[in-house]
Amino acid sequence: MRLNPDKLDENRYSSKLQLFRPLIHPHQISMNQQWEDKFSFWAQSPSKTETERAQNAEQMVRNAIKASSALNARDVKVFAQGSYRNRTNIRRESDVDIGVVCYDTFFFENPPDTTRETLGIQAASYDYDQFKNDVGQALVDYFGSGAVTRGDKA
Repeated sequence: MRLNPDKLDENRYSSKLQLFRPLIHPHQISMNQQWEDKFSFWAQSPSKTETERAQNAEQMVRNAIKASSALNARDVKVFAQGSYRNRTNIRRESDVDIGVVCYDTFFFENPPDTTRETLGIQAASYDYDQFKNDVGQALVDYFGSGAVTRGDKA
């Protein structure tokens, strides 16, 4: 069990508190202050440089999509999302999440005991797997294969 003397009411426990002070390692106080400083720094608005970095990332992905013959004629939107857009990012230690959405089609799940046909939904001529492949290829063509890693979600 660990006792945190900083959480105790000093008026009520002043004599007992002195007994515990030597048990606090100086490194612990230093580490607590480091975390406090880090959280204060993270809570600040992004700097001009960080804002420009995120805007540049979004614009470069937009340029890659426009340069793609498979995507440039489609109704595609590129936008910032995630922690940067919501201003919950960790400054200088955060990536920039960029969303790419195609409005030419939609993806759905059938309710139980229904089919696409009973719902009047026509088969798409452009499916999610093809869209994901086209986005991946657009990024590889624009940035180079060494700069693009495909994952489960992206």
